[in-house]
Amino acid sequence: MLTMEELSTDFYMQHSQLIYETFVNNFIEFPIHFSDPVDLSLKLYHAPFLVFSVDNSETPKYNYLNYRAQQAFEINRENLNDFYLKDSVPEQLHNNLLGFTKHICETGKFANYNGVRMSKSGNQFRLNNAYVWSLLASDGTYKGVAWMEPLF
Repeated sequence: MLTMEELSTDFYMQHSQLIYETFVNNFIEFPIHFSDPVDLSLKLYHAPFLVFSVDNSETPKYNYLNYRAQQAFEINRENLNDFYLKDSVPEQLHNNLLGFTKHICETGKFANYNGVRMSKSGNQFRLNNAYVWSLLASDGTYKGVAWMEPLF
């Protein structure tokens, strides 16, 4: 679990803000109310639902998992740097997931996503009715894709 100090770093505050802004631009009211960037970073990380994202590389790599996502994927920040999107689905679904991620990059969003994910140790779990959307910086630069499986 990340500490308050770690969640207060520029990366976590900026990435949490990017997740928030792009979600609100694509869907509905954000399920977390916050007072400032540090508060958003803390509340998003400790939210009672899964939130995770991958970067914009050719072979997308996970770059953010909130605590619930870390538990589901059975991963911590120390081994996050070598956890690729393709590693989180059964091998027969690699092309489907990469194609879907490319589709999100092109279209911007998808609601009610249902799919299978695989933890770092190989345990499978389902995402149900998740939101999936492109992470675009304020200048329009594509930064990756995020998923949120809400409880609301």
